Amino acid sequence: MDELLSSALINPDLLGPTLPAIPPFTLPTGPTGPTGPGCIEPLPPFTQIVYVNKAGNDATADGSECAPFLTVTAAMASITDAIAPFPDPLNITKRYAISIGPGNYIEPLIHLKANVQLVGTSTLLTKLQIPFDINDPSWFDLNFSQDPRSGFVDLTLLSAPLDFNFQTAQSVSGKLFFVTVNITPAPIFTALSTSVNQVNIRDSMLSAGYTQNGINMAMFASFVSSGNITINSQATTDTQVNLVGGGINGNVIINVLPGHIPIDPLNLTSFAITENIFNPSPNSGNLFVNGANNVITRVRATVDSLPIRSRINLIGTNTSLIRVDDAFDLAYTPNNPANWAPLPPTTVQEALDRIAALLAVTIGTP
Repeated sequence: MDELLSSALINPDLLGPTLPAIPPFTLPTGPTGPTGPGCIEPLPPFTQIVYVNKAGNDATADGSECAPFLTVTAAMASITDAIAPFPDPLNITKRYAISIGPGNYIEPLIHLKANVQLVGTSTLLTKLQIPFDINDPSWFDLNFSQDPRSGFVDLTLLSAPLDFNFQTAQSVSGKLFFVTVNITPAPIFTALSTSVNQVNIRDSMLSAGYTQNGINMAMFASFVSSGNITINSQATTDTQVNLVGGGINGNVIINVLPGHIPIDPLNLTSFAITENIFNPSPNSGNLFVNGANNVITRVRATVDSLPIRSRINLIGTNTSLIRVDDAFDLAYTPNNPANWAPLPPTTVQEALDRIAALLAVTIGTP
């Protein structure tokens, strides 16, 4: 046998015939099965997210990711069970996010509901050409039995009015949050009572300033490119202001009326008041404090917040400006400690006060 194989390798004529190729064949297709369930997304009452995008359809939407709304109006109307009792020992607080995709949404006035936050994709991509207020029954609270909070994140607000009036909403406890938001018109914030009515603005751009009537305002790392920040005292509620970081190319105007509750605290911490070259002073770059003689008004400002002295305008015998630094005093180390009576001053303010006291004794009041 081995000899035959060896011979076949040497002599190809000894090989057998070639078998024909087997033609290709296909098995018959079976019947088509039933259509699968497709996208199964939990509904908004379970996810607490209502979706809106340009592929949505208000007529068929349920607000899930698979069936989004086309308009913010329809999405807001679909939320009926947002709640935030205070206190909440049973942990039943339920707040919603309306997730809004890229695009320009042009709609009529929307009454922002309590415990609903509108979340876009970015300030560049999600633009709401929609006026807003908070004239909705969901905000109602006259005895601090609720903790209603709403706001906006990662989007641009383009249309006026933006009138957030807790007096109209009858909410003593309502709060608003703006995080990474561009605001083109000037919003107005009005408190009902006490400083629990809070507004928190972070990492945002305001194109025309804002007005607060009462309100506990905290604005962090935000910039006002034009317009004014107007802060008005109220007769029935205190007003608080903390502007930290960022600045304004406009004026900061503080108005205090006789008999009103003092604005306290009123802190400008590294919040630069600068002149707008396209709308120069007196339309920008000024601090106006229109105080009242019978109301104590104290503005505490870091040195990097204040404009030049000629643009600081203080009215009222009880109105004062306290200059501080970020740590509420600029450190001072004398080049020659021997020039000072022990112990040398440790802050610029202390050094200036000691010099002023010495001048007053020797040559008269400076």
